[in-house]
Amino acid sequence: MSRVMPIAAAIMVGFAANTAQAADLPPLPDLDQPLISDRPLGAGWYLRGDVGIGSTGLGSAVSNDAPGTREHTNRRMGTGMSLGAGAGYQFNSWLRADLTIDHRFDARYRGQTRRGTADWHHQGQISATTMLANAYLDLGTWHAFTPYIGAGLGFSAKRLNQYQITSGGTTVASLKNRNRNDFAWALMAGVAVDTGANTSLDLGYRYLNLRHANTGITSGFGGVSLRSLESHEFRVGLRWHFGD
Repeated sequence: MSRVMPIAAAIMVGFAANTAQAADLPPLPDLDQPLISDRPLGAGWYLRGDVGIGSTGLGSAVSNDAPGTREHTNRRMGTGMSLGAGAGYQFNSWLRADLTIDHRFDARYRGQTRRGTADWHHQGQISATTMLANAYLDLGTWHAFTPYIGAGLGFSAKRLNQYQITSGGTTVASLKNRNRNDFAWALMAGVAVDTGANTSLDLGYRYLNLRHANTGITSGFGGVSLRSLESHEFRVGLRWHFGD
């Protein structure tokens, strides 16, 4: 009996020490928890492509002639078509953002000035490539329809080319082409329609402010400046979502 008691005491002390040491160890992993996240790879990211058509407006058009400055009358801008692409991320059910680049193909400008008793008719083509960083608020989904509003900031590279001045059917001057880069901004509104297979159809309106465009300076005739250019576009796009 005298030998059993010391042995039992030693066993109890060892068991207590082991228990205290085990209490300091991190908990064992939960075997029911998956080792790899079940969220699809790339979830939240999307690609987009857009086609648009719309009218272009301008605040004023001015000829900077050698004798002085003449403002154009009878100003008219033709419609223009645009193609674009971009990539974005859906942060949650109501906030997303993307980067887009669009090219707006040539839209025709026409205007008129007067020198003495002669009317001078102006005609040129303007195109623009615009890159924007955009943010959108999705306003809830009803039966696969998600209305949204958005805004974008970026820059636009414009080209005013093929600029001719005629009078009485005769070409008076051909002004030099010129490229110009400016700050640009946009406002958007529309609706996205869930079409299945990780895609959505985007139907929207975009107001795009392009600022100004200029011709080059031609000796004896100066140049022309188109000011406060803006585009009102109806756009159709397709968004493809990764991992949804």
